[in-house]
Amino acid sequence: MTNTTKINLATLAATAASAALVLGDVFALGHTADMKDYPAFSPAYIEQLGGMVPAPLLAATMEQLMISSMAISFSIPFLVAAMWLVGQTLRNRDQWYSTALFWGLMTSAALFPLVHARFFFVAGLLKTIVNTDPSAHPILLQAAQDFMRLYYIGWGIAMLVITISWITYMVFVFLGKPYLPRKAGFVTPFFLLILLNLLLNLPPANPITTTFGGSTLSLAYLLFFIFFGLWYRKPLLMELKIKNT
Repeated sequence: MTNTTKINLATLAATAASAALVLGDVFALGHTADMKDYPAFSPAYIEQLGGMVPAPLLAATMEQLMISSMAISFSIPFLVAAMWLVGQTLRNRDQWYSTALFWGLMTSAALFPLVHARFFFVAGLLKTIVNTDPSAHPILLQAAQDFMRLYYIGWGIAMLVITISWITYMVFVFLGKPYLPRKAGFVTPFFLLILLNLLLNLPPANPITTTFGGSTLSLAYLLFFIFFGLWYRKPLLMELKIKNT
C-alpha cells in the first residue's frame, strides 16, 4: 500500500471517527435538563455522588444512550488511525519527543472513547434511582457512587493525556516541527477546543449550545481533520514523497 493510499484512508477514518464522537456526545449530552426536574435526587443524594450529577444524561432516553455508547465504542479503531495520521506529520519521528508525543496521542485514542462509553452505564444506574422505591435507594446510591468514582478517575486520566498531547502538538506546529505550516496551529484540536468552549458558552442559551455544548472536544477533532483533509493532506504527501526520494 502506498503512502498516498495510507494517508487518504487515514484521513477518511479520522473524519469518520470524529463524526462518530460528535454523534455520541450529542445523543448523550445534547439535552436540556435541570436537576429540579428530578426530585428523587435530594441535595444529600447529590452530595453522596460527589456533588455533581450529569442532568443531561438523565434527560436522554436509554435508546439514545445506547446509540451514543455504540457510536463512540466503534470509533476506537478509526481514532487510532487518526492518531497514526497525526504522527505522520511529525518531522524527525525517531527523536524521543516525537515518539513520546506519538504514543501519547495513541493512548488518548483508546482512553477518550472508553470513558465516553461509560455514559450508558452511569446514566442507566442514575435512571434506576429515579424510578425505584426510596427503600432501594441506599444500595443503588452506593453502586452509583462507585460507578461515578470510576468514571471520574478514567475521565481525569484521559483528559490529562489528551490535554498534554494536544498542547504539545500545538506548540510543535507553531515551532514548525511537523510537516504543517505554522499557521496550522490555529486549527489544532486544543486551540479549536478553547475557541469552541468560548463560543458555545456565550449567553443566552439556545438549541445549538444545548445540542453541542457537551461535544466541544469531539467537534474540535472533527474540524481539525476536515481542515487537514482540505488544506494539509496534499502538502504532507508532497513532503513525504520528497523525503523518500
